[in-house]
Amino acid sequence: MSDTCISQIESHWKIKTTISNNLFHKCTYQEALLSYEEALYRAEVLNHHYQDCLRNGIPFIQIYITSCTNIAHTQSALHAQDKAEEMLKRVLYYLLHLSKIKDLDPMEIKRELKRAVVYYYDFVRQVAQS
Repeated sequence: MSDTCISQIESHWKIKTTISNNLFHKCTYQEALLSYEEALYRAEVLNHHYQDCLRNGIPFIQIYITSCTNIAHTQSALHAQDKAEEMLKRVLYYLLHLSKIKDLDPMEIKRELKRAVVYYYDFVRQVAQS
């Protein structure tokens, strides 16, 4: 994929995420969810072209994690705790998958995985207490 194209996808992800954040803060959760899902699609495209992202300095790992986490927060706001938990699990599976790719920095993956495990644990504990 061309550098211009990959940069445009990242830019579109940023725009969709900003719009989604605004919708979330206005408590229009269903609209925010749809918009976050569109942003996630862009994150998935970036992941399919991770080598182009690496070459262009695009933080595709954080973009994907942010997209999944945003959807989890929105699902939680919609009282869909099971769906929120599934999105957080998706982050864990994603990072485990990335740990097998030799081109990627294993320390970065490890840091993100630690963060994701703690976040998942806190979420599950909070849901169990409510």
